[in-house]
Amino acid sequence: MNIPEISLPDFSAADLREAASVLESCRKPPLPEHGFPCPFIAPGGYYGNMWWLLDFTLALTGLRWLEPEFAKQSIRNFESCQKPDGRLPLWGNDRLPDFNGERLQRTDTSSLPKLFDAVFKIARSSRDEDFIRRCETLTSRYLDWWIRNRKDPETGLFSAVFEETFIPYYGFAGEYAPPDLNAEMLHGFFSCAGLARQTGQEEKAESLLEQAEELRRVLSRQLWDEETGFFLPLLLREKKHCRTKMVGAFAALRHKAADSAQRDALIRILRSPGHFGWGERGLTSVDRTDPAFTAYTGKYCGNPCWSGGIWSILNENAVRGLYDCGEYELAGELAAHTLSLFRKRYCEFMNPDTGEPSGVPDYAWTAAQCIDMLFSVIFGIDCCAWDGTVTVRPAVPDQWRGREIALRDLLLPENARLNLVIRCGPEAAIGAEIISADGTASRSRGNGKLVLRIP
Repeated sequence: MNIPEISLPDFSAADLREAASVLESCRKPPLPEHGFPCPFIAPGGYYGNMWWLLDFTLALTGLRWLEPEFAKQSIRNFESCQKPDGRLPLWGNDRLPDFNGERLQRTDTSSLPKLFDAVFKIARSSRDEDFIRRCETLTSRYLDWWIRNRKDPETGLFSAVFEETFIPYYGFAGEYAPPDLNAEMLHGFFSCAGLARQTGQEEKAESLLEQAEELRRVLSRQLWDEETGFFLPLLLREKKHCRTKMVGAFAALRHKAADSAQRDALIRILRSPGHFGWGERGLTSVDRTDPAFTAYTGKYCGNPCWSGGIWSILNENAVRGLYDCGEYELAGELAAHTLSLFRKRYCEFMNPDTGEPSGVPDYAWTAAQCIDMLFSVIFGIDCCAWDGTVTVRPAVPDQWRGREIALRDLLLPENARLNLVIRCGPEAAIGAEIISADGTASRSRGNGKLVLRIP
């Protein structure tokens, strides 16, 4: 791994190295008998040596910054395990575990489709045309599976079962349309459109963008509940909202799916005391005022862990939403708080009342998401080998105003390296240096946002 040097408050270079060490401890050899011909990252701890789609996908979002060739090689695992109909299984054994004897659905299951985001970002770091085409085929087939098997023809929303949403839904396909899945599918349409355009399929890209816009309208209209002023899951058969207020609703801020009034209402409740814990330990998975709220400590046991616990994936969804809608200081505040919360204890989740680590103590996706939020949100780095650019748009909390953060020796496409020094403030003062593979250095300065060329 290439681990850059960093300097910022409340998250040290040693914390970054420890996060990388957690990922390394979860690295496993190939499991060709379970569809994975290449090494992979397992969840960690008592989850053993099996692969899980969501865990591995999230691990790659962090590992791509430190070991991009491993991330690129990992695409073969997804290609190998993809079913003829395009589905990517929940995990290697492709059967649902039984938690507490709860009713289990019998529908073929995938997971919350973070894969669209991970594969798109990995593809954008490459100029290998064959590799980009393979990524486009993989994600296009996966998107088609979702459209055929989860899209409700009446509402245009996508339904979820089990870990295709959080809190996991123990039901059947076609029953339950949650905000977090539909926001992720919206991102999936945009990601697939980007890959289609890069592979010369302009007509397909335009069609995908039209479908994205329709889903954005549907999400905003169908999942918004005027009575509560919140995005709520929709029971498709009953045509009524579930009443539980879950933190996944803030994913509707992604790609500005929430209109301006909805956005303002969401941000008010996000930051209001006594609801989701803003400024306390971390965002609770359910509103503290909701009857479903549970403060749980211990080994993972299914839904009680998602009914109040603090999870990096749920914090990260809100961070991305805030960043997408231009609330950079708030995105930076939540991202920095999440890094500070989980450093030195990259556990699966935390008790919201005591902060006690729970589940697996060294959990791959928690470590990986801290790494990814560090580079892509706080430092605000977005690399695109396709047009040879690096965009830097930092998101830092207001309390860091006037302080400097820095990184050195971040690996970029074409074996270039990036150094950054940022003086924090509303319009961050950015000093950047890119060193090419042959040692040639180019330097740039700017405020707020900086676009650099990869040599």
